[in-house]
Amino acid sequence: MKTIPIGIYYEGYKDVVVETHINQLWTPQSDLEEEIEAIWTKKIETNPTTFNGDMVRVINSRLEDDVVVLNTELTNYKQFIGTINQQSMDRRANPLYVCANVITKDRKYVFGLRANCMRGNKQYNISSGSVDINTDFEHGLPSCDKAILRETYEEFCISPKQIKSKDHFMYYHLPNELTGTFLYEINLNVSSTKMKQIFDKTIKQEIRAGLRNEDDLEFTELKFVDSDLDSLQTELELDCYRPHVVGLLTELYRRKVNFKHITSCFFGL
Repeated sequence: MKTIPIGIYYEGYKDVVVETHINQLWTPQSDLEEEIEAIWTKKIETNPTTFNGDMVRVINSRLEDDVVVLNTELTNYKQFIGTINQQSMDRRANPLYVCANVITKDRKYVFGLRANCMRGNKQYNISSGSVDINTDFEHGLPSCDKAILRETYEEFCISPKQIKSKDHFMYYHLPNELTGTFLYEINLNVSSTKMKQIFDKTIKQEIRAGLRNEDDLEFTELKFVDSDLDSLQTELELDCYRPHVVGLLTELYRRKVNFKHITSCFFGL
């Protein structure tokens, strides 16, 4: 079974709020600037079309009264690529990322097959992305809630009216990457069959209307996985998921195993 144990910064919180945002680009230390430039130069030599988009940087975070409180500023993809392996938070671009474990009404997890043009193509992923500086701000501050609603619509064609509940789950990271991601659990009021119909219909309609470019689709098809323990174990034996998904599936599997063990002990099964 292929597993990736994740690190958890926070869990069990009720909200994520930004306390202050500095609308200026992060200035790394001079030695780090040189390293960033060298890494970026190598990056664009192999892929000249790489876009250096602006991002939101997490300066620091704390848990206060069941709320994760952030202070943020601006960063960009170049700084992210150049500092991704830095151990100290002060020396990392640390972009503000969100993702969602989407669950249909018939209790199936939803994954999307990444398009050929995307990094990690032909692998399945969850809905995820960084907070967009142009669309995901509210009252002048970055909003994780706005970002995840935008991402789930762009990638899975899920509109707010199809969402039964949207809950915070955890802020986690992979073992070899310390930049965290805020994970939501989104429960839908539509079945997996209905969601597939919505996805296929919306993609076709928006391509015809010129609202989407077929060559730039994030996901080309959906995959639905039963949320029981045996199904999770089966999926973890496959080699078709992005690392963040393997980390999520590993954590879901671990929690279900622990729950089964606890209930077995409690009921003497």
